[in-house]
Amino acid sequence: MRRTLPLCFLIVILAFPALAAETTDPWKESLDAAREAQRRYDWDAVHATYESALKLAQDDPARYETTLEAWAASYKAQTCKVEALRLQQQAVENRLGRPDAVSRKTIVSLFRLGELYQKLGPYERAEETFRRALEMRRALGDDKAHPSEGSILRALNSTLKLLRPDDEEREQLLQANLETDPTAFNRRLLGIYYASEKRSEEALEQFDLALAQYAEEGAPNRRWMATIESRMAQEQQELGNLDEAERRLKSALELREGVYGKRHPYLATTLRRLGRLYVESARNAEAEPLLERALALGEAAWGSVQHDCACGTRDLLEQVYEALGREKELADLRASARPEDDAPQRDALPEEIAELDAQSAELASRGNFPQAMELATEALELRELRFGPGSLETAAGLSRVAQLLKRQTRYAEAAEVFDARLATLEQAGVEPEALADALMDFNRTTRMIGTYAESEERLLAELALRRQLGQRIREIHVLERLGYFHRTEERYADARRYMHEAIDVWRELAGESGPEIVTLRTALAKMDVDEQRFAEAEELLDDVLRRVRSDRAVENHELIRILTPLKEVYSRSGRADDAARVQQQLTELRGK
Repeated sequence: MRRTLPLCFLIVILAFPALAAETTDPWKESLDAAREAQRRYDWDAVHATYESALKLAQDDPARYETTLEAWAASYKAQTCKVEALRLQQQAVENRLGRPDAVSRKTIVSLFRLGELYQKLGPYERAEETFRRALEMRRALGDDKAHPSEGSILRALNSTLKLLRPDDEEREQLLQANLETDPTAFNRRLLGIYYASEKRSEEALEQFDLALAQYAEEGAPNRRWMATIESRMAQEQQELGNLDEAERRLKSALELREGVYGKRHPYLATTLRRLGRLYVESARNAEAEPLLERALALGEAAWGSVQHDCACGTRDLLEQVYEALGREKELADLRASARPEDDAPQRDALPEEIAELDAQSAELASRGNFPQAMELATEALELRELRFGPGSLETAAGLSRVAQLLKRQTRYAEAAEVFDARLATLEQAGVEPEALADALMDFNRTTRMIGTYAESEERLLAELALRRQLGQRIREIHVLERLGYFHRTEERYADARRYMHEAIDVWRELAGESGPEIVTLRTALAKMDVDEQRFAEAEELLDDVLRRVRSDRAVENHELIRILTPLKEVYSRSGRADDAARVQQQLTELRGK
């Protein structure tokens, strides 16, 4: 007997394509496409897609504002903050014009706008925007929502620090922030403020409480604890309590060794400070091994004896060798210093130019970049007239102008000026270290505007100079930038090669499982995810986690850094249960 489907089933089957078409949302698809393009660092596609999404949302205010803010966030991620500011301003104006203006979304919009004003200036606009967000947050309540009242108070304090560093309201804001959210981090902020005001006793009280809170945590943040111990040592020295200062510095050193291992170059500063304390207390025999270790770590990492760490340590070590009568060691130390070369020296700066430089810097510190630019440009013209276009002073003036352009996120113009500065330095015949630093400024700026292809040759030139100078930390940074460049170009084999070279240098410097190696190996796993090599990414992240846990106590922020891409591996490979499990771990870690 032939069976037929009921009529209602036939209607559903025939109508299904039409129903699917009706449920398709072009606006949401545009946003998803923009996010996918951003994941690939395809900025042209990102902006074209957001522009399309904005047109689709013309008649829906809520969607229009959401699109504006998502687009602004993409520009911010690309470090094009001027464009981000323009879109964020428009989003805020739209939200404030709505009947339900007092809302969580408006507070978020205001907070983001304030952050952009704080980066770009004028700082007065940042203050005004944060105050408005704070007023709205207090009117609305629900402080668990982002941004919290404490977040806004901290942002307002940092703005006042730029505008009016001596404003007494800063203390009130930090105290209110601590009352709202009594965390170790916020106690540390208040302690730093008291220290800046030379109120050492109050600073030490807050630092002590912050340390106690960190110690009570299940996985204490030992980096912050080490920083607090160092700050407390500084305050104790100010008060003349040298024994207590010594104890704090030893504690900071022990904490940092626990985080980084005993070979990491970041230990050099703490070793030098403890060595200096012993020198000032005439305990030269105790200072000697600390300073020798600091010098070895510093010079292995930065190469140049002119580096701040190396120079400061050398001077102290010379004093120690002289006091202990170590004539051979003193002679060897002086012989190993780089001799004075014949590099050109900068001439004395005329008073008129020096005054313009000072005024320009003051205006820039207050966020008044247009006037700061005018004065810096005038100073540059005077330099060219006084010293000539190929002089070191002209190169210094070009650098000032370029840095101001960069602070306004006018990256294309800044790159051109940095390029002119590089040509000027080459003409002046400066030493390799100065050329390497000039290349670094140019390369960092071109990265901001995505013109990697134009800077690849310059990156390789900087890499060669860093290796020539033995500047291992700078070498690593260039290798990382080359790796990220090739990743954006989807040249994954080259990207991996440079990342592995950076990892090898870190291993030579600091051992197998330092925080930087965790970051680099996690970046390699993200490349595997880009290429949908999910099994390889999972294996790599599992190995990173195993090594870190076997070598040292892993901290929450490091676990989050490793687990976040692992969750993406599971999500994108269709393992929903594993993704949910990792998400639960991330939620617990972020709540601690």
